[in-house]
Amino acid sequence: MLKMNLKINKNKRAQKKAQITLFVIFGLILLIVFIVLLLIRKSAEPKTMTGVDEILNEIKTGSVKNHIVSCISETAMDALEKIGANGGLIYSFEGGTTLFQDVVVGEDYLNYTYLDNPYFVAYGLKKNQLCSQINYDVPDYPYLDKLLSLLPGIYSSNCLYDSFYSAYDGFYGQNDMRKLCYAARDSSCEGFAKGAVIGFTIQKQLEDFVSRKIPICTNFSAFTERMSAEITIAGDPKTEAIIHDSEIILLVEYPVKITFENQEPITEIINYQVNIDVRLGRIYNFLYNVFSLDSKKIEFNLDEEFISSSFWNNGLELRRIKDPCPLCDYPFNHDDIIEVIDRKSKVKGRAFLFRSAVENRRPALDKIDNLTIDLESSRFINIDLSSYDPDDTDMTYYFLSLGVGRDECTGTGSFTPTPTPTPSPYSFGQGWCEQDPRIQSSLPYAKLWAPVTKYDVGDHEVRVLALDDSGMFDYQTFQIKIFDSRYTKSPRQSCIGNCTSDGNSNCASGWCTIAANECNSECLGGEYSYVSTSTCTECVSPIVYSGKRHDHVDCSSISDKNTCISKMTDCFWIRENISNTYIESCYNDIALDTVKLPAYILT
Repeated sequence: MLKMNLKINKNKRAQKKAQITLFVIFGLILLIVFIVLLLIRKSAEPKTMTGVDEILNEIKTGSVKNHIVSCISETAMDALEKIGANGGLIYSFEGGTTLFQDVVVGEDYLNYTYLDNPYFVAYGLKKNQLCSQINYDVPDYPYLDKLLSLLPGIYSSNCLYDSFYSAYDGFYGQNDMRKLCYAARDSSCEGFAKGAVIGFTIQKQLEDFVSRKIPICTNFSAFTERMSAEITIAGDPKTEAIIHDSEIILLVEYPVKITFENQEPITEIINYQVNIDVRLGRIYNFLYNVFSLDSKKIEFNLDEEFISSSFWNNGLELRRIKDPCPLCDYPFNHDDIIEVIDRKSKVKGRAFLFRSAVENRRPALDKIDNLTIDLESSRFINIDLSSYDPDDTDMTYYFLSLGVGRDECTGTGSFTPTPTPTPSPYSFGQGWCEQDPRIQSSLPYAKLWAPVTKYDVGDHEVRVLALDDSGMFDYQTFQIKIFDSRYTKSPRQSCIGNCTSDGNSNCASGWCTIAANECNSECLGGEYSYVSTSTCTECVSPIVYSGKRHDHVDCSSISDKNTCISKMTDCFWIRENISNTYIESCYNDIALDTVKLPAYILT
């Protein structure tokens, strides 16, 4: 029994000792946790900086530096957004250096409203004012009496050295984009992107905007609470922008003043560098090159061929805004805006956009050569027309005649002599072939086409007008000469003997009948009822031809000169001369008993 009690007491002492050990361990854990929390709290408390080196280090590398760098980035994004929206400008009312009162709408910028926000987009492409060889007067535009294919060579020979940048311009435009960089400073900008005037470059505007806005967005009051000194701005920041294809580097010199209690303040210039991932150089070079191609090549379609630019890169998109300011004054109410969007450059969370205005330019009609048609071998006017609008709109063509008025090329119509002065390009009259539906229906397809007959023989001064969608036009005047080499052949005796179909052996008595019926059948589109052989047709044609279209009557029953004249004003009364070399004729109401003329004169 005694042994059993001893054993129980021993177990109780062991349990009590184990409990004391657990309490000690738990207490130690609490102590450690308390110490850790105390250290964390102490470390979280702002440290009061008392030394100059500490404060300078904080400004250069610590939270103060982070604050300033963030301010520089934010300000740069504001500047880039404005530069892109306005075509390379930041206006004075936006905090920029371009005085808005000094620029002129329609000359320097184009009004554009998007989502109720007004923009004033600078022109990047206008008509060429530097090349003296370009004649903007129609019909000489763009160069008098030359094929469009020859103009690049003419430009290279005569205009290439008219200005420093003429190599990037052409007959159809002058690249007017604001220069990207200024030449006085080394940069990665292409030669065409460098400008001699510092203040007018995009680079300078970006630098000035950032320098002006940094003091507004920096706030040092939050940092002075934990410093034994006051930080203030000691002067104007200076910004240098280096523009690359892939990024923009901003180098900012920021003068600050550190004021301590009971000692002289210290002024330091702190240098910061901020890299902006916006491909401004690439975007600028791309658009400048596209405008250059558009000004040199009249057939270059900016909307479709922009990817042919050597500066194009994945992520770059181009789109045209047609007539963005319809309420603007003429003629710039038809100017366009070109936008370049870069999906690989983000500004305020959106793809960077750069706009540029393009002046509405005159279309150019390629040279049309004079046309000669011999009816013996051809019976059609067939001219391919070629014209281009530098602004890539569809062309509409009009055909005008500057001579005698008629209502169509072939067929019937009243004859009314009209004056021959050059009409206005928009004054469509009743000239030769002018209203012929066959020509008018072919013109939208750049084809001048129409059938012609012997009634169209002669020299015709005509004009083709090419019109773009804005009403600008180019035109050319040229000659269409129509003749029939068969008409110069004198009638042969064998022909005269074979061309009567009424059985009368006296050929002279049948001339009026045959001539009148051929004339009548052509006007009415019928068959030659009195002409049985091709020989007869060849014989009769030079006799009935008058060079004018009139209404004709059937004079098949006419057998003498007086009846012919009274019933048919366009009738020839013809009989053989004894020598068979000449023919005697009576034409219209001229009282001539005998007019001796070679037969071909009647053609």
